Amino acid sequence: MDTFGEALRRARRRAGLSLDTLEARVNFSKSYISKVENGRRPGSREFAEHCDTALDASGDLVAAYEQDAVQRGPAAAGTVAFHDVYRRTFLNLGAAAAAAGVAGLAGIDLQDGAELTEADLDQLNRSVVRLRALDARHGAADLWDVAAARARGIASLLDHAEYSDQVGAALVELAGRAFMCAGWLATDAGQHDGAHASYTEALAIAGQAGSPEIQVHALSNLALHAGVQRRPRPALRYVAAAERALPAQPLGRVPAMLAMRRGRLLAMLGDVDGAKQAFTAARHTLDGDQAAPVSWLGFFGHAEIDAVEADAALDLRKPKRGAILLEESLAAYDPRFARNRCLHLVRLAKARTSAGQVDAGAHATSEALDLLDSDVASVRVGTELRLLAEQLHQHRKLPAVADVLARYRTTPYGAPA
Repeated sequence: MDTFGEALRRARRRAGLSLDTLEARVNFSKSYISKVENGRRPGSREFAEHCDTALDASGDLVAAYEQDAVQRGPAAAGTVAFHDVYRRTFLNLGAAAAAAGVAGLAGIDLQDGAELTEADLDQLNRSVVRLRALDARHGAADLWDVAAARARGIASLLDHAEYSDQVGAALVELAGRAFMCAGWLATDAGQHDGAHASYTEALAIAGQAGSPEIQVHALSNLALHAGVQRRPRPALRYVAAAERALPAQPLGRVPAMLAMRRGRLLAMLGDVDGAKQAFTAARHTLDGDQAAPVSWLGFFGHAEIDAVEADAALDLRKPKRGAILLEESLAAYDPRFARNRCLHLVRLAKARTSAGQVDAGAHATSEALDLLDSDVASVRVGTELRLLAEQLHQHRKLPAVADVLARYRTTPYGAPA
């Protein structure tokens, strides 16, 4: 991963900004910015937040700064866990606005009686985008309740804030997206009641907003959530409902994603032919999709289809096929989505071990632990890692397995198998 200075320079140049222009936007001197970019000063968390906002970095600069802080050691990072720092950062966003009630909960500083503006909406949207970016990098174990509070705060503004009709319409859509974010983070954190409640709230808001995209998004994530809970039949009903709700205006990558989700669920039911047809349809649909992808499917592509088909292969007791698909997926997977990569590595280890490739399974486990050391905090990953450790325990006399199990026990998820 780039240092904070390197990431800052790259983001500034990508935005086409000079040092003088960035100086004016973040209220830090050009000399200070230059020294941070060149590695002569570490910068501060406040500076990282200002730059992230000014450069539309979606949390990447905050993540790079915090990673540097951890690597500099206790003097820089203190004794607070990396993901706790993120959680504290988001809890403190809008702390100065606490007196403004729901506006503070939503994450903005809105004075009593002030009208909500498009600039306020932009700030609220940045908060949601950053939560999703941090979830992609690190998982949601310590962020899900922050996301839920943000969503509730944004929804409360609908009842308690003053705003124009145009801002009100945009606020309804933003509330829907915020509840989708909260539901996704709650799913990753294993908070299934909270996840279902957030998705259901998003579905209700979609009706108020007249937004087919939010409706389809909510239904597809309800399908995902039911699948995570191993409830394939209701999940398939949600997929069918999402397909019926697709608007005439194409939603890029969504039809392919729904076909992929159908394949996974059919595999859970043991339908080999149906699953195969669905995954084939997902690939063909993706190849023929010329529409711009929706913002919430930035991670989706052939690598994701490979990974999900691999999960289906494991359900169908075809571990060798699953291992091959996961290897192909990981070779092409975007490194920014560290939590997903970690999850797929755990499943690759399971597939290899089930196929009798135990040393290779131990190696994949070690790679997953490397990502955990980089502060992935995901209950889903932790749950699957515990099951993998139980599987590897049967082979504990092998040196590679003994080593990786010993390392696993040093993680927050670890316990003697």
